[in-house]
Amino acid sequence: MIVAAIAATSGCDRVTGPERHRARTGRACSARVRYAKLARMLSVVLVLSGLFATVYGMSRGYVAARGALLPLLREGEPTRTLIDAGRPIHARSRVRVALRQVVVAVAWLTVALYGMYLATVGAAMAG
Repeated sequence: MIVAAIAATSGCDRVTGPERHRARTGRACSARVRYAKLARMLSVVLVLSGLFATVYGMSRGYVAARGALLPLLREGEPTRTLIDAGRPIHARSRVRVALRQVVVAVAWLTVALYGMYLATVGAAMAG
């Protein structure tokens, strides 16, 4: 009953616990407005950094994936091709380079997915 009276006189929606004294002086409402602005700024920062991480991670992942395919598509020099043909598939230099680039591409795409997550969290905070 008293809390409702304090809230009605101070203009705040809900006042409980230690905020009762601050509600009488009007500082609780100003703190809520200040924190609401902080949450809005935080959501903007999260969305922008998420979009940047998504775009950068996707572009670097694309470059790494393209680099993974190049050693497998071109013929290379004939002597090395003959030497590599006698080795097991996991010991061939082209395959090892391609696998290394695939791992790098997946790591960059993971960064891009984390950027999408950040943007989603920021958008959820804003709306």
